[in-house]
Amino acid sequence: MNRAEQTALVWALTDSAKPILTIPARLWLHATIGAGDIDDALRELLAVLSKSRAPLEPELYLRVGFWVAGYSGSTVEATLVELMKCIPINGDACPPADQPLISR
Repeated sequence: MNRAEQTALVWALTDSAKPILTIPARLWLHATIGAGDIDDALRELLAVLSKSRAPLEPELYLRVGFWVAGYSGSTVEATLVELMKCIPINGDACPPADQPLISR
């Protein structure tokens, strides 16, 4: 996933999470994104969405999965995958918990 795709993803997630974000949280996200720290903003959004169990649209969930796949083999991969498991998908497209988000 290139930088433009990450930026589009972080804004889409921010829009999706708007109903559950406080004003200070939204301001922090906007400042963080504006400063170019897309990865921190995405990780924070995943944590917020996971904690609140806020559902994502299937297409957005898939895009987040592709971003998480970029961390394959890193020290944060397991944390990101666990966060993803706690985010429901709107509709019936939710994969079973024992299936990987991205097949290789």
